[in-house]
Amino acid sequence: MSLKVPVDLDDFFIYRLYKLLIVARRGVDSAYRDELGIGRREMRILCYVEKFPGTTLKNLAEQSGIDSVVASRCVSEMAENGLLLKKRNEANHRFSVISLSEYGKDIHDRALDIGRRHNRALLEPFTASEARWLEDAMEKLAIQAETLGRMASASEESNDARASRPSLPRSEPPAR
Repeated sequence: MSLKVPVDLDDFFIYRLYKLLIVARRGVDSAYRDELGIGRREMRILCYVEKFPGTTLKNLAEQSGIDSVVASRCVSEMAENGLLLKKRNEANHRFSVISLSEYGKDIHDRALDIGRRHNRALLEPFTASEARWLEDAMEKLAIQAETLGRMASASEESNDARASRPSLPRSEPPAR
């Protein structure tokens, strides 16, 4: 097996990351649910709203990578549960602005503590230099993934543009 030359699915780097993510997040997900009564999605929303108070639902969905319908439902439930406050935007009454309630701030802070605890435990086997190397490697991977994503988007746009152009009539192949 080699990361650069995978033999089967279990060798592919992205698949290995995916499997690692599934296993690694189980503990923190359970802690969020058991200790705070929230899930990972609610935690993401709390973190985003804490970082950008007064955000709109549209911005929240786009920036946090949550489907807009799902984000709308979650925000409504979280507001009903006292975690979030929704207020009409003064500049544009069609939109609501979202912020954390005092209870939401408390849950957010406690959730961060749980996440930090889990993060420390997950990375405990690494020395300080290994952790720095891993951080550098992850940064390189993020840059490469972004580059590949931009290339794929450009290729898709190019293919879409070609598909929308009228095609030239094809001539019949010569008769034999």
